[in-house]
Amino acid sequence: MDINRWITAFVSPYTIMKKYKGKTSWDQALVRVLWAGALAGLILGFFKMLVSTNIISLAFSIAQWFTGIIMMPISLVIIWLLMALWLYLSAKLMGSKASFTDHATDLTWYIAPLAVIESILVWIPLIGGWLGLLIFLWSLYPLTAILQATHKLSVGGAVITWLVWIILELIVIALIGTTVVTLGSIGMLGLLNQYVIGKINLAALVSSL
Repeated sequence: MDINRWITAFVSPYTIMKKYKGKTSWDQALVRVLWAGALAGLILGFFKMLVSTNIISLAFSIAQWFTGIIMMPISLVIIWLLMALWLYLSAKLMGSKASFTDHATDLTWYIAPLAVIESILVWIPLIGGWLGLLIFLWSLYPLTAILQATHKLSVGGAVITWLVWIILELIVIALIGTTVVTLGSIGMLGLLNQYVIGKINLAALVSSL
């Protein structure tokens, strides 16, 4: 786990893509996502304990902490693969020739740091929602960069790729309901739901598993 590279991927994604595009194996990608999930679970559990008001709630929070550390990595892997599939199909509509392997493994540079950031923002009072909205807007930049580099698209083509993905997910949410598609709603749409619509967040994801 290299937090510095995760930060670089989120702040300066073109730098990471120039060096690591298509060079991440499935094993490396899986480990990256599992580490991010474990760290997110650790953070969520820690803040949960901080807001415990008595011994019973503290004991329950500690139990949830250990459960989260185990379940969040598994959940994040499922989220990653579902999100990768949605975006890959969208990229194909734009004429992409990239393989699913390159697409999915490169996408972990987006998933890993964002999962950790979301786990922190969930617990920030008052300004957490506004910060979440800012992170949502910023996350469009690294996602665009990764899609552009992996699929050899123009900036406009990369933007259309994730726009199609968001529109399709919003349609599914409208037709099926947020509970069913929670596992597919991380990243941009997860933040949108969490902070703008107010229906989905990682804490709720952990507690529902």
